[in-house]
Amino acid sequence: MHMQAKQECINKVYSLLKPKGHFILSIDKNQNEYIDYGDRKIKIYPDKPDDIKECFINSGLTLSDCIETEFAYILVCLKP
Repeated sequence: MHMQAKQECINKVYSLLKPKGHFILSIDKNQNEYIDYGDRKIKIYPDKPDDIKECFINSGLTLSDCIETEFAYILVCLKP
């Protein structure tokens, strides 16, 4: 949620992983565009699970699991 260029970030993760390496990403279900701290707001870029799954595929990662919790989606990927 802190990175606007999602595909570029996931491509970088792919390049850093060793073969058979795992990448685990937690996606907050809160889709607000700002985190409000009362005296200031921080702009964020909420993730959508389907968009992130597509980024994984485009980068060459294989999605191995998607777990839904009360507050988040946990995506587990593998570098072939």
